[in-house]
Amino acid sequence: MLAFERFSMGIMDFLLMWILPLSGYLMIIGNEWWPVLALVGGAVYLYIPGCFSITRIVLGKRGLKIGTRSALITAYVLAVLWTVDALVMMSLAVKALNL
Repeated sequence: MLAFERFSMGIMDFLLMWILPLSGYLMIIGNEWWPVLALVGGAVYLYIPGCFSITRIVLGKRGLKIGTRSALITAYVLAVLWTVDALVMMSLAVKALNL
């Protein structure tokens, strides 16, 4: 599972991370497609930290060494920031689309 996450999930996460920043750029320049990309990118930015956190919790409970305490705290803080970013952009997109 560690090899699977390190290689395949890491690569897939990297390939999907461009969507939310692009939606922010499109929002700044006034492009009409930014809300669509914000909803998709927001979903990706919710999925990645959620998957990361659940994996770390399960592996930690099974007694596997998953990193130092400071590294885990840093990762969880970043996961919270990503989640907040996703929720803010998704709420702005819903407001812009009048959903």
